[in-house]
Amino acid sequence: MAEEQSDKEESKSEKQQDTSDLASPAKTQKWLNNVTITLIQWFPLGSSGWLLVSFIKDSHIMQALITFPLTSLAVAWTAYSKGFLAKLQAIYEGRGDKDAESLVNWQEKLDQAIKWQLAGTEDKYLHCQGNEVDFSRTEGLNTFKPLLKDVFVPLELSGNPWRSPDGHDLPMPGGFHSQKSIQEFLQKADQLRIWDILKRSPQESIYRSMVIQAWGGYGKTTLLRHVTYIYCQKLYNQPPYKVPQLLPVLLDFRQWQKVILEEKPDLPTLIEKYHLPYLPGGKDVKLPPNWAKHWLSQKAGMLVMFDGFDEVKEQGKEGEEKPRSLVSRWVGQQMRDYPNAVFILTSRPAAYRLDFDPESKFNLSFYIKGLNADQRERFIQSWYLSREKHFSADPNHPAVSTEAYRRTQDLLQQLTSRPELEDLAKSPLMLAIIVNLHASYDGASLPDRRVDLYRAIIRLQLGDRPLAKKIDLLLPLQDSQRVLQQLALFMVQGTLSRIEEYLLLAQLRKGLDFLDSTVENAEFLKQMEEVSELLVKVDHEYEFAHRHFQSYLSACEIIDTNQESLLLANWQKTEWKDTILMYASLANATQFITNLLEFEQQAARDLAYECFKCLKAANRRIDPNLEQAIIALESTVETSLYQQLETFLKNGQWKEADQETSRLMLQIVGKEADQWLSVEDIQNFPCEDLRTLDKLWVDYSNGKFGFSVQKKVWMDCGGVPGQYDSDMYEKFADQVGWQRGGDWLNYDDLTFLLDGSNHAHLPYLMLQRVTIFSRATTCNL
Repeated sequence: MAEEQSDKEESKSEKQQDTSDLASPAKTQKWLNNVTITLIQWFPLGSSGWLLVSFIKDSHIMQALITFPLTSLAVAWTAYSKGFLAKLQAIYEGRGDKDAESLVNWQEKLDQAIKWQLAGTEDKYLHCQGNEVDFSRTEGLNTFKPLLKDVFVPLELSGNPWRSPDGHDLPMPGGFHSQKSIQEFLQKADQLRIWDILKRSPQESIYRSMVIQAWGGYGKTTLLRHVTYIYCQKLYNQPPYKVPQLLPVLLDFRQWQKVILEEKPDLPTLIEKYHLPYLPGGKDVKLPPNWAKHWLSQKAGMLVMFDGFDEVKEQGKEGEEKPRSLVSRWVGQQMRDYPNAVFILTSRPAAYRLDFDPESKFNLSFYIKGLNADQRERFIQSWYLSREKHFSADPNHPAVSTEAYRRTQDLLQQLTSRPELEDLAKSPLMLAIIVNLHASYDGASLPDRRVDLYRAIIRLQLGDRPLAKKIDLLLPLQDSQRVLQQLALFMVQGTLSRIEEYLLLAQLRKGLDFLDSTVENAEFLKQMEEVSELLVKVDHEYEFAHRHFQSYLSACEIIDTNQESLLLANWQKTEWKDTILMYASLANATQFITNLLEFEQQAARDLAYECFKCLKAANRRIDPNLEQAIIALESTVETSLYQQLETFLKNGQWKEADQETSRLMLQIVGKEADQWLSVEDIQNFPCEDLRTLDKLWVDYSNGKFGFSVQKKVWMDCGGVPGQYDSDMYEKFADQVGWQRGGDWLNYDDLTFLLDGSNHAHLPYLMLQRVTIFSRATTCNL
């Protein structure tokens, strides 16, 4: 009995050891290998060999004869299996033999299933969150979805380290007093990566709260998806990331704004009750009590990313507080409740600046930079290589990379030879659209303007692509577009980014009735979702594949129905801006721009300036009378653009004039008021605008202030435009009064007076001073 008990305990111990061994990935893999090989070797005899032996043993000769061929095949299989298993063994060592590749794939799935059962809660959560961000999304063009890891190009951030969240200039740090030091820092600060900021989050609380702003299509969502992917794959501690471990939570405001507004959950509840079950496989994850709260309370334990504040509705029900105000206050409360967590929010600039609760604003503000030439080339090359491998029967064949290279070079040649197209390609979304169109129309010349790209996409999705797939659409291209146009304008008027299915079907019915069509609205919706992919279903709601498509189609509908009055009635609403700019690019917007200028508000003048740039870029053939009207309009727009600056200068409001100069220069280069001018911005600043700014300063200061005046002082000090010399810069600063007793003055301590200030004291741009001197020389100031 003792011996039997000993055997049982030994057997139990072995089983426990086996189970423990399975927790090790290497041992699990080895065990599976051995089991698989044994099963392959004996499986054929298991079904026929034992039958043959049994029949002979029981003297069933007829049954034995019938079974004999099967047994013979099994014996042949056994002989064959020796060679097969030798090959399979090579797969387990090098995974290089294609004869058993499908078997290895099956084994890997089984391996993953076992690991899932043995994984902890955090690993299971990371698996679910990671599945949500695996693929790269090119909205509206989803016939080919590359893996995000295969095509993602690291995006660069820029931010002004000497500007507070409320937009006021901060004192310049002592270590940056020499122009060379400033320049070196700027070069780094203007090429920040998200990892540079996250790296500092455990030590300094200011880095645990940041907003990342960018215009539509500049990769805000893609950036957060990439960060999530890196953390979910546990690559965060490897080069080039090297950041602390954090548990990522990616929350889409489009998805959860309704829950936040109506249910008002705290952050742990939103994560556990709503977010996790929504993820692929998330409903199968069982959480321990207070799991999210535990991670949120740890120092730099959880990384919470709120994507798309601008997607929150701007207007709510009449008499109620705006949804954006409520949501932003909710976000602020979560940050106060969990100060140890790291928070990132993305938004378009206007929505964050105008609608985010001032008491809840984030510590740091950064902008996503446009893609440079190297980034564009890397993306195109990666995208085409991924695509060619996807559609090739032999992904490793040399011809695959050769074809990807050919297509990449053809597109790059088009970009470099056409400045307008190259400028569009600075936007990640526009570049993705461009490369998709290029792939669809191999060898064709691509359009230059944004609206022409959208027109090409609509034609591709509603016409050419279904035709190539031999799919008959229910309506011709023009009719399908007209129905979508009416829907888009309805959504813009209702400030809707998403629309419930019942309301959508009703609007489609109206559009189809307008065409006297007998097509069923549900069938039309199905084709727009599954074939054209211009409408996307999210839960029980629908949205256009990208907001730009909605803006383009609504602008087309306004033109077709002569409803320009809608634009004037809604020009102050941020949701209408994209539609207005699309309209200005599609139609002759001369009268609309003229009407805008009559409002005599700075915001109206700024919008008129942007619309006029769209009008000029259209390069339309116009009759002489209209051309004269546009020439007169150009003069009016330019005068209006500088009207506020001129008013400040005329009234001797020198500080306000200085700040307005900075704002204007940022607007001219296409940046927001709380960004800063980079070296590239100054080097490419339009000479005509720089001369206008300088002339206004020189004229109203009687020759005392201005860029040209400062350039002369710099050269009198021995400086050379465009060359950095710290000694010369110190001498220049003493001359113009930016230093006193060897100490640099804070911005508010400068002398904003005509009398009592040094010669060339203003305008004061804290950074990029020597670069401006160089540009002033180039522009003959």
